[in-house]
Amino acid sequence: MTSYLDRRYAPDPLTPAWRGLVASGLWLRAGFVGASVAAIALAMLAGGDATPSIAIASAVAGGAVAAFAWRRFWVAINRADATEAADATQASARSRPSGFGAGVESAASH
Repeated sequence: MTSYLDRRYAPDPLTPAWRGLVASGLWLRAGFVGASVAAIALAMLAGGDATPSIAIASAVAGGAVAAFAWRRFWVAINRADATEAADATQASARSRPSGFGAGVESAASH
């Protein structure tokens, strides 16, 4: 049996919202890698450590990967938010027991 805190703060990894959050995290990391490649390529170009054509091509490719990945990050996070909001709406529509399994009416009548 899981406690209330486990259910409240540890999301179920099988839900679409959780998968969306994991996907957004992976896209965010990919964007950081792309931005890092672009920054390294520009530093190599400025320092003369690489040929200009290779450094510029690497910077453009890194920037393109970063832009694509960050766009996909926002798409994934928006989908996760929409899914989580829909799940919350469905959960609030269901009846919830209060207290230790007793209804509010029976607890107030004692």
